[in-house]
Amino acid sequence: MSQVRDEVCPNKCPLPMTVSVGCRMCGESKPLQVYAQDWSDWQNGKLIQDAMPYIDYRDRELLISGTCRKCWSDMFEWNEEDEDDA
Repeated sequence: MSQVRDEVCPNKCPLPMTVSVGCRMCGESKPLQVYAQDWSDWQNGKLIQDAMPYIDYRDRELLISGTCRKCWSDMFEWNEEDEDDA
């Protein structure tokens, strides 16, 4: 599970909320921890990488497209081990 890092929002943000995100391909759900204000900012048009930089890019893709890491890899024949972790 992606964890919100304390250094992103020290002493000024409320506790993170858990959002359960489902994959539209396989139906698996994944819980992600986000700050409510960041979620709101994203929903109101802020780029997801700017609103929630503490979320792994693959989990941000799940939020954007509704496609989990495994299904994304299966669709595009991409092997996660081949890439350096960003």
